[in-house]
Amino acid sequence: MQIRLDDLDAAANMAIMRTAPGQWEELSRDRAGQFSARLHGGLRLIVKPEKDPPPRKPDGGLDWTAIDAIIALEVTDYHDH
Repeated sequence: MQIRLDDLDAAANMAIMRTAPGQWEELSRDRAGQFSARLHGGLRLIVKPEKDPPPRKPDGGLDWTAIDAIIALEVTDYHDH
């Protein structure tokens, strides 16, 4: 997990994370507005943009290039819930 957090700290914005290890993805449904990164054993690091409301593109998706600060929410296997 520390490696993923270090990657986030070094990134100028979330768009850089698209090509970083961890298969970063934008979540949907009850986790809309959050991102996840794969850790190990099915665990995911869940983060959200610091800005509330988060920057969005015209199509409604998060604007990864405008997200320059995040909040780490949890480490979980949300697929088990």
